[in-house]
Amino acid sequence: MGVNVVKTRRHFSTEFKQEAVDQVAAGFDTKAQIARNIGITQSLLRKWCRDGVPSPQTIGPPETAAHETKINCEHHTARVSASELQLAEKLDRAMCENRALKAVVKALLDSERVTA
Repeated sequence: MGVNVVKTRRHFSTEFKQEAVDQVAAGFDTKAQIARNIGITQSLLRKWCRDGVPSPQTIGPPETAAHETKINCEHHTARVSASELQLAEKLDRAMCENRALKAVVKALLDSERVTA
């Protein structure tokens, strides 16, 4: 008879996920390399990057400019038009890049303090 193997899911903290996404946004390594470095699959890293963007709950025909989409973020749930969704995605990307740049600046300042 076969041996029953129970697989448990690994859980990662929000901070761990955010750090991984920040590394991707910084652009110093590929997603594949970052995923290998932190011990996760590339597809999981892509999912974390994608989860930072509001995701549509309903998908309508692309030719409908006024199509409303429900988005869920950490901070709010709302009905928005397609153009508002694009703006929300751009804002989220900019915020992600901002966090990555802050992390890089912090690392540079910390390295200067160590060498000083």
